[in-house]
Amino acid sequence: MFTIDNIIDELKEIPPSRLEELYQLVHSLTPAAKRADITPKKIMSFAGSFSDMADEDYEGYVNQTRNVRASPPYKQTMKQSILDTDILSEFLRGK
Repeated sequence: MFTIDNIIDELKEIPPSRLEELYQLVHSLTPAAKRADITPKKIMSFAGSFSDMADEDYEGYVNQTRNVRASPPYKQTMKQSILDTDILSEFLRGK
């Protein structure tokens, strides 16, 4: 089980050149109400991301994703991830 201290230790190892990328990742994990700045342009930047994947591979990917997301451990992990993200966000903001 990861703790906030484990995550912070790992964050300290991230090179400064990747901080913007890290910020975007952390921001993407925040609850939807906090993500009001998501624009269609940002969303559309992912358009075609799977276009070079064979149809059979893409269908396998989609089916696997659905199966994983439907499993109870995933649902519990997501609930914990949201809680951990909120804790990390408050910590990084100094609250």
